[in-house]
Amino acid sequence: MTSVRPVDNHLIEDAAARLADAERAGAPCTPVRDLIGRTDIDTAYRVQTRNVDAAVAAGLIGGFGTSEASKTCVENLCRKP
Repeated sequence: MTSVRPVDNHLIEDAAARLADAERAGAPCTPVRDLIGRTDIDTAYRVQTRNVDAAVAAGLIGGFGTSEASKTCVENLCRKP
């Protein structure tokens, strides 16, 4: 099992800011893997959550949900006739 190094909060903030700036500019940014690594899924979700929280606070979106909608969609799509 590969161990994942802990990522400092300031690196998460930097990664989130880089992605948010790119979104606002409508332009790509350099990958954030230099800040958070390539394989740390938990940290990637922390970056995503930080930007979603900021967008919700700014009134840009209402939030996000995944598991129930995805489960329902999968069940509907996989139903046999």
